[in-house]
Amino acid sequence: SLLSLLFLHYFLPSSILTTFPHVGIAVPHVAMTTPGLAAIAEVRHLAINLSGPLCAHLTDLLDMDEEHAKWLVDMGAVFIDKVRVGAGAYNAIVPQGSYLRVHPSPRRFPVAWTADWQKRLVHVNSNYVIVNKPGGLPCHASLDNAKETTEACAERALSAEVGSISALHRLDVPTHGLMCLGRTPFFAAHFSRLLRMRRVRKEYLALASAPPQLGSMVHYMRPSERSPR
Repeated sequence: SLLSLLFLHYFLPSSILTTFPHVGIAVPHVAMTTPGLAAIAEVRHLAINLSGPLCAHLTDLLDMDEEHAKWLVDMGAVFIDKVRVGAGAYNAIVPQGSYLRVHPSPRRFPVAWTADWQKRLVHVNSNYVIVNKPGGLPCHASLDNAKETTEACAERALSAEVGSISALHRLDVPTHGLMCLGRTPFFAAHFSRLLRMRRVRKEYLALASAPPQLGSMVHYMRPSERSPR
C-alpha cells in the first residue's frame, strides 16, 4: 500500500524554467498546541457591543493575557466581520455591532521554522519563485494560521512584503515537492493559462511498502459511491 507522497516534480515550458535540481524526502508533520490555551474553546464567536481596540476585546472577553492575544493576531487567527486581521494590527478598532471570530488554538506547522528556506528557494526572479515545499506544511493560509505556510515562509526568506507571493497551484500538506509561487498578477495569469492549456506536466513519485499491483487502483475517501475518488 502507498505510505506517502514524496514529491511533485514540475516540468515547465523552457521559456519559464529549464531544469530543477533533485529534491529530498518529506519531513513528517508534527502537531503543536499553544501552551496556556488548552482550556479555551477551539473557535469563539463574539458580538461586539462597544467599539474598542482589538486586543482589549480579546483579553477582556476571552480572559487571555495580552501576549497571547497579540500572538493570535500575528498568526492570522482573528477575524473581524469575516475578514482576517493583519499581523501587528493589535489596536485596530473593532466597531460596535461587529462580529469577532477567534481561533484560540491554531493548528501548528513547525517545519515552517525548522526548514532551511534559503536552500529551499530553487529559483527566484521578479515574476515567480520555485520553492521546494517540505512535507507537513500547507501551501497557503488556513482558517486559523496564516503565518506557517509555504507562501509566508517564502516571503520571509526573501524579505518580501506580506501578501506579495501567492501559490499558483497546490500540494497537500503531507506532500513534499516543487511549487511555483507568483510574484506578479501578470505571471499568475500566465501560469494559470499554461495549466488550462495543459502546458505544465506533473510527475508524482510515491513511496510504497511493497511493489504495487499493475493496473488502475481506486481508493474512496469514504465507503460511498458518491465520495470523491
